[in-house]
Amino acid sequence: MRDYSAIGFISSLLVVTGLLGAPAAGERDKLNVVTTLSVLEYIAGEVGGTRTSAQSLSDPRQDPHFVQPRPTLMKKTRQADVFVEVGLQLELWAQKVIDGAGNPRIQAGQPGRVVASNGISTLELPGILSREWGDVHPYGNPHVWLDPVNVKRMGANIADAFTSVDPEHADHYAGKLATFNARVDSALFGAELVANVGAAKLTRLAQRGRLFEYLADKGLAGELGGWLKKAEPLRGQKIVTYHKTWVYFARR
Repeated sequence: MRDYSAIGFISSLLVVTGLLGAPAAGERDKLNVVTTLSVLEYIAGEVGGTRTSAQSLSDPRQDPHFVQPRPTLMKKTRQADVFVEVGLQLELWAQKVIDGAGNPRIQAGQPGRVVASNGISTLELPGILSREWGDVHPYGNPHVWLDPVNVKRMGANIADAFTSVDPEHADHYAGKLATFNARVDSALFGAELVANVGAAKLTRLAQRGRLFEYLADKGLAGELGGWLKKAEPLRGQKIVTYHKTWVYFARR
C-alpha cells in the first residue's frame, strides 16, 4: 500500500501558499463543491443551483468502496469550499484524499465537511460483527441513496452546509431544496396524491411502512402515481440489488 504521508505533507505546503491569496467563499461567484460519488454531485447541483459548481471524485462505473486516493483527486479537493461524502464507512478512501489535499475548510467538524447520510436510519444493521462475513458495514447498509425518501434528507444536509458556508444566499438554497423535494415527491407518489394528502405525511407513512395500508383505509389507492404505482406489482417480492442487498418492497 502506498504511503501518502509524504504526499500529504507536500500538498499541505502547496495549499498553504495557494490559500494565502485565495478569495473567501463569499467573494467568489460560486461555491466549489467536491463530492465522493456522482449521485452526490447531482444532488449538490440541484440544491446549489447557480451558486455552486460541483464535481465528483469517482466515476459511476467504479465500486464506491475502492476508489484509489490518487494525487489527482487531492488536487481537485485542494480548493473545495464544501466536501460531500455519503459516510457510513462507504468511502474509507475519502479521508486519505482530504489529508493529502491539506484543505482546512473540509476537515472533520468544519462547516464545509458534509456527511450526507446524517439523520438517516439504515437497513441491515448487523447485530454481530465478524471478519468471516467479509464486507460487513457496522453502521448498516450505506447505499442509502437508493431510497428516494432518503435522498430528500441527503439534499437537506447538503443545503444546510451550503447555508453555513455561504449564509448570504440562504434563501437561494432553501428555495432550490424545496423545488428538489417537490420533484422527488411527485415522481415517487404522483402529483395528485401529493396534492390531496401532503408530501410530509406521505413521507412519514412511507418511512413507517404504512403507506399502502393508509391509502387502502382512506380509499385513496387509486390516486397513487409515480414510481410507486409503476412498481406496485413488485410488492412483497424480494429484489436483489447492488451489493447483494435484499430489499422488500412491502416495506413501502
